Amino acid sequence: MCGLAGFAGHGDRAILERMTTALAHRGPDGEGVFTDEGKRVFLGHRRLSIIDIAGGHQPMWNETGDVGVIFNGEIYNHAELRTELLARGHRFQSSHSDTEVLVHGYEEWGDDLPLKLNGMFAFVVYDKPAGEFFLARDRFGEKPLYYATAPGFFGFASEITALLGHPAVSRQLDQRSVQKLFAWGYLPAPNALYEGCRKLPGGHFARLDVASFKLTVKPYWQFELMPDEALGDGDEARLADELRHLLFQAVERRLISDVPLGLFLSGGLDSSTVLAGACAAQPDAKPQTFCIGF
Repeated sequence: MCGLAGFAGHGDRAILERMTTALAHRGPDGEGVFTDEGKRVFLGHRRLSIIDIAGGHQPMWNETGDVGVIFNGEIYNHAELRTELLARGHRFQSSHSDTEVLVHGYEEWGDDLPLKLNGMFAFVVYDKPAGEFFLARDRFGEKPLYYATAPGFFGFASEITALLGHPAVSRQLDQRSVQKLFAWGYLPAPNALYEGCRKLPGGHFARLDVASFKLTVKPYWQFELMPDEALGDGDEARLADELRHLLFQAVERRLISDVPLGLFLSGGLDSSTVLAGACAAQPDAKPQTFCIGF
């Protein structure tokens, strides 16, 4: 995992560095910052290096330096998207960074970019010519992304503790969110623990005009489970084969890495199936597995 943080409006580089330092445990392999004092835009990133260790530094920019991104997660279909974007005339600086696909993908598809992505992600694009932030979170909200608003201020971070590094963010508990936490044992998006803070829901993106601080949040995807009345008992074998194919394909996509990978084993069917998929994808490999007790 990585950590991202940033803001527009009140503040300075020292505050940004305090916010990113609060995320050091998410990204011990490197850090990067971008500041535009004139536009009052500040971006910070803490990196855990998984893909393109040498060329994946963030914030990452396009070749003209006017569209940049900070990103937490992994895009499993980045190679296919890179091929498509190259065919459309985009020029890449890295050899195989999935982060750079987000930069050029945003240039090509704009609001439709999240729909093109197969992966787990939370990212923020800074579009200099448009003067906008574009924030997006994966379909089921696997990767976290919080934001906070106040007069003359908009901030975001992977964790709410990083947001609290900015003095514009309220330390006052949101009473409604506290009630939900005690009732359900967790806080459903968009609720967050502090007043003025929100969690971007999974399957949503947001746009912020950094001059006016006008924020727009929209869904790009919604989960639906609809019964297929046409299915019968004779379809069971076909559906089982399809499930096996999709599951093993998903596992194979997640094995793409420039660093060693390991698997957690719980002793249950789910983790054992993931291991079976990994062995099917890489028959000659001997994956490291770990069992953890609490």
